[in-house]
Parts: sequence; C-alpha cells; structure tokens
Amino acid sequence: MAFFNLTNHPFATWSAAQQQAAVALGHGALVELPQGVPLVDPLLDASAVVQQAETLAAQVVAAGAKGAAVMGDFSFSFALVQALKARGVRCYATTSERKVQEHIAANGETIKSAVFRFVRFREYL
Repeated sequence: MAFFNLTNHPFATWSAAQQQAAVALGHGALVELPQGVPLVDPLLDASAVVQQAETLAAQVVAAGAKGAAVMGDFSFSFALVQALKARGVRCYATTSERKVQEHIAANGETIKSAVFRFVRFREYL
C-alpha cells in the first residue's frame, strides 16, 4: 500500500503537518516517482493528455498506489484523477491558505509573492 505524491512539489518541500496528514489518510507509505511527475506539453491535444494520464495511472497502480495527491496541469490532473479512480485509487487535492503581497515595481511590472500554508487534503469526488 502506498500514498503517491503526484504533484510538482516533492515531499521534501511539504511541511511536517502535510506529511503527517498524508500518513493519517491510511493509504500506506509516502511514495514519489524517481523521475517526478511528467511535464505536460502545452501543445498536446486532449487525447494525448488522457493517454499520458492513463500511462501514469497504470504505473502507480502497479507500484501499489491506494491513494494519491494529485495537483498540477488542470486537464492532466482531471484525466489522472479519472484514471486512478477507475482503478480504485482514492485521490486528494491539497488545500492551503495563501497570503499574497503585490506591488508595482519602478518599471511598471507587477510583482507578487505568495506564502502557502497547508490546511488539509480534500478528496476528489
């Protein structure tokens, strides 16, 4: 049994609270893909995105996924959640509080900085 991190944020960047919450879901050990989550080419059409999601879903199910954090490219995440759920894997999004500061630089560019604080996992239904 395993809980897969299928996001662009490695476990090393997760807070202790987020890691503890992932373990508390009860899906097993926290696991990441050695190569990380694949990048999604913005030029791919929808059918290619679905195929990429199906391939990844099959890979993580074969590796013992019972649960997964899924976040990233919206269309890929949607397809991946569908593919994983069809294989019996429960999928979760992270929720966070975001504090954003914004200011206008001397050259007129808008500069934003954001701090995210993990709140909980929310299951995709």
